[in-house]
Amino acid sequence: MIKFLTGSYTKRGSNGINRVEFDPATLSFTTTQIANVSNPTYLTHSQDMIFTVGQVLDQAGVILLKDGIVKDMLLLEQKVPCHISYSKKHKHIYTANYHEGHIMIIELKDEQLHHVQTITFPQGSKAHYVNYDESLDCIIMCDLGLDCVRAFRWNNNQYELLWEEFFPKGSGPRHAVKHPSLNILYVLCELSGEIYTCEISRYKLSILLKALVYPPNFKPRWAAAIRITKNARDLYTSNRGHDSITHFIVDQHGHLHFEARVSTRGKQPRDFNLLDNDRYLCVLNHDDDQCVIFKRDDNGSLTFLARHQILEGVCVSDLTV
Repeated sequence: MIKFLTGSYTKRGSNGINRVEFDPATLSFTTTQIANVSNPTYLTHSQDMIFTVGQVLDQAGVILLKDGIVKDMLLLEQKVPCHISYSKKHKHIYTANYHEGHIMIIELKDEQLHHVQTITFPQGSKAHYVNYDESLDCIIMCDLGLDCVRAFRWNNNQYELLWEEFFPKGSGPRHAVKHPSLNILYVLCELSGEIYTCEISRYKLSILLKALVYPPNFKPRWAAAIRITKNARDLYTSNRGHDSITHFIVDQHGHLHFEARVSTRGKQPRDFNLLDNDRYLCVLNHDDDQCVIFKRDDNGSLTFLARHQILEGVCVSDLTV
């Protein structure tokens, strides 16, 4: 049984976070609502705890859930953050706020949330992604508004800037993934519809190559999510507007080679994820509420299996052990 969580908007019928089970043998789905949260548009989990963004009335921030029960909330923002991640090493939760131009660091202690630090960026910032990388022992964030990627490191008191690398103006770095074994970071730019292959260290980020995820003449470009397999052989992106998943082969040097584009069989694939040790790919099409499951073949190609309705779905997180 394939198990995953979905997060969503709650503007036209969705009630929040769902737990979904998919049976590949029967191609059947079972969906259970586990929390009624307003606009849980991004979430992550650790063991039996779920960390989600969300809002209560006119306040927004982070909500901690355990066994479907709200254990704590830290609502210090006016607008809902757009990304959330968690570091087991530091027991820190990280959020990026597109509308307010900052990232926030929160400590998890005894199932309670404690504000650690807010890092605010210059005017025009649209912080869209923040994640801790254990191999480099730093957090990496993407600033879609100021066209840059930054790294910060914990100094036992606060996070301090390590470096800041600017991308072409108007490219809009949105999300990133690091190669599992090489010091390579792949940065997906929303507005240009490109992936930048970069060499990364604690000291700098250097752009090496770029690849287009959309067909050459397709516009407007509105790239969304990016994932890489655990064995580092395949990388995928979701492409809104074109409503497709682009598949790249990753070579031994970490360079990308275009392989294929596959329809997501829905409209506006804002998020997708790899499930069950990368054997399946699940994409959430926000505009027409289609949750679509593909089987990953041995060569990384995608074969359609089944679809299911998930209202306003915009985030998928793997639960399969």
